Amino acid sequence: MIKEFFTQNEWLGINFSELPVELYSDKLPSAEFYSLFYRELDKKYIDLSQFPIEWLKIKLNTAHALSQFIPQEGSVLSYGCGLGIIEKYLIENFGVNKIEGIDFAFSPQVGYKNEKFQRIFSEEEISLKKYEVIYLSQVIYSLDDSEAISLLSFLSKSLKHNGKLIISYTSILSFENGSVLSQRFIIKLLGNKLTNICKRMFFGNSKKSGSQSWGYMRDNELTELIAKRAGFAELIFFSSAQQSFLICSKK
Repeated sequence: MIKEFFTQNEWLGINFSELPVELYSDKLPSAEFYSLFYRELDKKYIDLSQFPIEWLKIKLNTAHALSQFIPQEGSVLSYGCGLGIIEKYLIENFGVNKIEGIDFAFSPQVGYKNEKFQRIFSEEEISLKKYEVIYLSQVIYSLDDSEAISLLSFLSKSLKHNGKLIISYTSILSFENGSVLSQRFIIKLLGNKLTNICKRMFFGNSKKSGSQSWGYMRDNELTELIAKRAGFAELIFFSSAQQSFLICSKK
């Protein structure tokens, strides 16, 4: 099993060093960080069409992969829906009639708005419902192992008897995302790890490094273990849209 903490300097064209908040190379982003980030996002983008084309393409391909398992009519929850871009594609391109979404950090200005996409704002609402499909797209990277187990266990209680929970994430092993594990990838991985170590040596956790720890990259084996400890038994892996997908069913 492999797990690696990774850091980023920017996301969607917003440099973290320009945010008036402390950055940490060994801690996950704070609520303040996300609040300030999305405030800048609202300033930079007017609507979803202005986001980077390659990023939107990955979201479209992710929606395509998910659409194979999401009923057009039925109860569907997106946990960690963010701006709602995947939901936009599922509704407008793949005919899904209704999706509920929850996220504790989002942009009210550029986030997707549609009568078929209903945002909910508390986990209590989730606990009172039963869904045919719950999916998490690029969510568990932001949680440590125990937090991920706790979340998946909580969501399993809101699945119908034959319901499915789908997790999409980027495996630390590129071949598990459908890519060839090349010498170049290995060198890049080792280089990123060395860079992070050097930044901690020279800058510690100070803002000067310009980097913020973003989360954990895991391999499929560790992700499978997390799902099993959360109470899921039937597990199916597949790769698509440069990501790994895990379909989970309850015991």
